[in-house]
Amino acid sequence: MISNLYHTKEKGTLCIITSKEGSAPRGVGSMMLVTDDHIIETIGGGRVEYQAICDARNEEGIRSHHYELSNKEGATLGMICGGRNDVLFIPLK
Repeated sequence: MISNLYHTKEKGTLCIITSKEGSAPRGVGSMMLVTDDHIIETIGGGRVEYQAICDARNEEGIRSHHYELSNKEGATLGMICGGRNDVLFIPLK
């Protein structure tokens, strides 16, 4: 439930889908908080979410990452849904 994000006081990295093209599991505005110990909410699951979690745990500032879910790059993530997502990473201290 998204209300979990609004009520948490945990520190971590907030991940927000800022752009979606084609077929992807979640839409623009979907959010996930990645802390050292756990994850609150989801941005779609699968390999993209796994990679976003790994990226979030390594971010030190506000950044954006592009995830390709089709063609050659999608194949490296094991995805076949044919979409693209941009995810904004915002550290919450």
